[in-house]
Amino acid sequence: MKYRKKPTTYQAFKITEQGFEEKTDWPEWLHKAWDKKSKTTDSFFGTDERGLVDAGIDKLFIQVGYGSGSRRHSVQWGHVIFISNSGSINSMYESMFNERYEAVE
Repeated sequence: MKYRKKPTTYQAFKITEQGFEEKTDWPEWLHKAWDKKSKTTDSFFGTDERGLVDAGIDKLFIQVGYGSGSRRHSVQWGHVIFISNSGSINSMYESMFNERYEAVE
């Protein structure tokens, strides 16, 4: 028997330095991820150059996965941050995102 992956719909947001500073056009789900405790699953947070959380923002991260599979994923300006129907967040380069996904109504 053959199987095909079920279609999944994602909400997405392109992060830019200006958009990050203003935070006015962020979708609600991204605000919730930013407000979560740093380093918890599906959190979005920043560190300074020493890796200290909330000491100044030099680098951005998303915490993805669960349990022993949990890892910190670096986010760069121009990345697309997206959330699945299950609430999991991730990010990737805009060009990769556009190759894999298309806009839906």
